[in-house]
Amino acid sequence: MKFSFFKTKSNVPKFSETTKFEENILKYFEQIDPFPSSPVTIHYVFTCTHGRTGVNFAAKLAEEGDEGSYSHHGNEKYIITGRSGNIKPDKLLLKQYLLNLAEKGARNNCVLSEWFFKT
Repeated sequence: MKFSFFKTKSNVPKFSETTKFEENILKYFEQIDPFPSSPVTIHYVFTCTHGRTGVNFAAKLAEEGDEGSYSHHGNEKYIITGRSGNIKPDKLLLKQYLLNLAEKGARNNCVLSEWFFKT
């Protein structure tokens, strides 16, 4: 007997596939000329609608070495701002970092709403 209310597949979107988000990352990289040669830090903002998952996600990011803060903004809106450690200025490495970051956020009901990097 098969129970339909037990889901075996996750509904979390897979950002590792070619997506509009990935296209936006590549367009952003194309606008940067010359591409930096020194290590960069990625600054990002996540928007969450669930307070508990947002707090847990912010804690996970901190455990992984990112600096960040978590705050409540308005009704049912939570913001996580963060900054990665130094990352080698390789386009493929930076793209993969951002895709992984967005996928982790999606698993925690948070959307990567803004990002940029600095040298």
